[in-house]
Amino acid sequence: MHRKVIVAVLSVVAALAGVAGAAPAGAAAAEQTGVTAQATLCAAGSYRVQSRCVPAARGHFVPWRGAVRQRPCPAGTYQNLRGRTSCRATPAGSFSRIAAVAPTKCRPGSYQPLARRSACRPASRGHFVAGIGKVRQTPCPAGSANPVTGRDRLSACAWVGPGRYSGVGAATPTLCPAGTYNPFTGSATVSRCLAIPAGFAGSAGSATPTACPAGSFQTLPGQSGCLPVPAGSYAPAPGATEAVPCPPGRYSATEAATSCTDAPAGSVVPQAGATAPQPCAEGETQYATGQTTCMPEPVASPPCVAGTWDIGGYSCAPATSGFFVAEAGADIQTSCPLGKYQYGGGQRACLSASAGHYVDTVGSLTESSCSPGRFTPVLGAIACSAAPPGYFVDLTGQAAPRACAPGSFSDQAAQSSCAAAPVGHYVATVAATGATAAPIGTFVSFEGAAAPTPCPRGTTTTATGSSSASACVRP
Repeated sequence: MHRKVIVAVLSVVAALAGVAGAAPAGAAAAEQTGVTAQATLCAAGSYRVQSRCVPAARGHFVPWRGAVRQRPCPAGTYQNLRGRTSCRATPAGSFSRIAAVAPTKCRPGSYQPLARRSACRPASRGHFVAGIGKVRQTPCPAGSANPVTGRDRLSACAWVGPGRYSGVGAATPTLCPAGTYNPFTGSATVSRCLAIPAGFAGSAGSATPTACPAGSFQTLPGQSGCLPVPAGSYAPAPGATEAVPCPPGRYSATEAATSCTDAPAGSVVPQAGATAPQPCAEGETQYATGQTTCMPEPVASPPCVAGTWDIGGYSCAPATSGFFVAEAGADIQTSCPLGKYQYGGGQRACLSASAGHYVDTVGSLTESSCSPGRFTPVLGAIACSAAPPGYFVDLTGQAAPRACAPGSFSDQAAQSSCAAAPVGHYVATVAATGATAAPIGTFVSFEGAAAPTPCPRGTTTTATGSSSASACVRP
């Protein structure tokens, strides 16, 4: 009898389950655990805890009735209310973890264009995301670049430097092509890369053109390299647009020459662009260098006079610049020693370097001026002296230094100017090597003072080096 009653009750429970919606097979099995046949099934959105039904907590849900446990909302969803049968989709611009009670907005530097996501995307390189809850990233403006992900502000997009350019959303700048240069910052297109002019060259990413070095040239604009000048020509200075043929009397045996060589004695170069000298024919000679024609061999000549020297016993050649011949009958010329020079040819002696000048090489054609900060009072100097502290030399070629005037000083040697006494200090003498702090009872309110200013009567200062009248106070 009792068994029949229990079967009847179970039949009623099954019928009620069919009307409200049956739980999945696994859940129905779970429902059987710890629940008697006589128990009332909990409605969807709640679950049984011991003998009572409990609503699903926030961040959880119960999709069917008769449950004995709640389920956490999956990542990408959330539930902010209790007793729910499902979870809400996390909107774009936010994310959620498992059992979330609310979506979390994407932080600056990240975004999410899709709903139901468990994480935000970091801003990609060349982009940034400013603010929270963003559904898209912002590209860096043209002329800037950002090589790092996850940046959260426009300032992360740094302007590209010279020699480069970038379009919108660039992670790294693009180098200007070889043969061009770009001196500008923040360039947005390749049109800012300018063609390198003739006589210059440049590799990719050049900010300025590079002049072709001496011994090379470039005729065309927009080139990435320079060409060596061929043999028989030269390029004496940087930035050449063409090779210069060696003039008659001179030659160049190799390429990339920066100068040409004089034809040696006994040979000549009759035409321009020569790569080698031509020896004189039999019965002819040439005693000088750098000549274009040979001459008949002369008969013996009388002794050479001073300023000239005997070449092979047949002719006298004048001493060349930087050399001298002191006595008659000499068969060699002598180079000017240190401290002396000679710009003319055929001279018996060299000239001594004048005061304020020096000669530091033998065989010199000219004297050199002492640079600012240096001087020499002597003739025939081989070097200049540094202006001592307290003095200065502001021009080139000076024979003596100048003393610093009152109100100024120089605390180092080799100076081209004197420093003004700073505020709070003064210099009362000439040739001073330092400034003196204004003593107590005085002040100095301007630079270059030669004396301190006394405080008004009845006032004084409390320390040395005062720089204004406001420092004067009554004792």
